[in-house]
Amino acid sequence: LNAVYDNLPIEHPGILGPTDNLGADALKLGVGEALGLTIDYYVLINLDGFRTLVDILGGIRVNVNEWVPIGGDDSAGIRPDDYLTPGPSQLLQGNDAVWYARGRYGLSDYSRMARQRCAMDAIIGSADPFTLLSRYQDIAETAPDLVLTDIPRSVLPAFVDLGVLVKDAEIRSLVFDNTVILPAYPDYDLIRDFVATALADPVANGEPAPPTTPEPPRTTTTEPVDPGVEPPAVTPAAEDVTSLCAYDRVAAQEALDQGEPPTRRR
Repeated sequence: LNAVYDNLPIEHPGILGPTDNLGADALKLGVGEALGLTIDYYVLINLDGFRTLVDILGGIRVNVNEWVPIGGDDSAGIRPDDYLTPGPSQLLQGNDAVWYARGRYGLSDYSRMARQRCAMDAIIGSADPFTLLSRYQDIAETAPDLVLTDIPRSVLPAFVDLGVLVKDAEIRSLVFDNTVILPAYPDYDLIRDFVATALADPVANGEPAPPTTPEPPRTTTTEPVDPGVEPPAVTPAAEDVTSLCAYDRVAAQEALDQGEPPTRRR
């Protein structure tokens, strides 16, 4: 995703014709194609914008099930400045919320991905759509570089109505990690099948679930595959984000018993 956003405008300027943000539009089209979805709009928020958004909301409340690093660089051997302490229902302000979603030192990308989904769920749960819209307009006018979007002002009221519906809805996520796909050789046909199956799940539509959920059909693909690598065999299922982000008392206590990992100061 970083390469599409950063490199495509440099290497292929003008490939999409007139656009206010070639990287963002290319990313929107690329993600939509990978998932088999039509993505109409994007909202791009940088780290300062994310920090500001969380502060506007008065913080977000999340469960912390592991020591989450604040700063640090594995490749350079630089330890974190500090850690977020494991514990339930913690109210994080902007800077700590950024590191909750971004901290990776000593952890995996997939651990961070899980926390990012929890941060997004917490924002959805904390945000009052009407207040958020009015504050978004303030931010957009005073600090336009923090938030970029191609959503026309004329449809913002419809997004407020949508936000009211989403706020109390059950959010589910579908994870494509290295147990499901080969990151270097993703099978996009298979990814699209999984996405279509998750979106068509009768439980999501309020209908009774069948006794068994059939696996999505596996399709042949023309994507290159390394013949020396066996493809992962796990079939992902859409996961309830509330369960994913619940407080894990056992894991948190184990982390506390092990003590805080070393930091730059100690």
